[in-house]
Amino acid sequence: SLGIISIQLSAAYLEKQLADITFANDGFTCIMDMDGNYIAGAPVDKEALQSLRPLLTNSSGYTQLNMEGQNYLLAYNLLPQKNISVLGFIPETTLYSEISQLKIWIYMIVMSTCILSFLLSVKISNTITAPLRNMEESMEVAAKGDFSHTLTVTSKDEIGRLSENFNTMINKINLLIENEYK
Repeated sequence: SLGIISIQLSAAYLEKQLADITFANDGFTCIMDMDGNYIAGAPVDKEALQSLRPLLTNSSGYTQLNMEGQNYLLAYNLLPQKNISVLGFIPETTLYSEISQLKIWIYMIVMSTCILSFLLSVKISNTITAPLRNMEESMEVAAKGDFSHTLTVTSKDEIGRLSENFNTMINKINLLIENEYK
């Protein structure tokens, strides 16, 4: 070997670089050595760092972590040649907040669609049954002997033809009554 080059970084410089790295606005970054000792970055609970040590056996990955009563998604990358691990902590509340908002929007859309469907089905049902109710009322009036009531025909479907036939029947009954009186 020709020699050794030693490069040292000030802790302040490293802290500034790590402070600029954020995950989802509330996340933070930390660097620790392979023994689980804190080197730089956001201050992390020592017990939490020690509990991470067994997890950091792969070169990179992610896991869930509860730290100080809050759940985090932890993404890590080991650099064995440098004897350090870079850890990124993302609070699950921040991570899932957009999903929660999306769920609220989906619920609102589904509820609006259900209400609109219900109102539309009521409207369609009334459109179909209203002429039948009018015909039933007219038949009850005719059954009591009042043959002056006729139906207004608004459609050419079965109900419209039935209404026309009812009106024809009422007119014939009126003609028969008039002939009988004469």
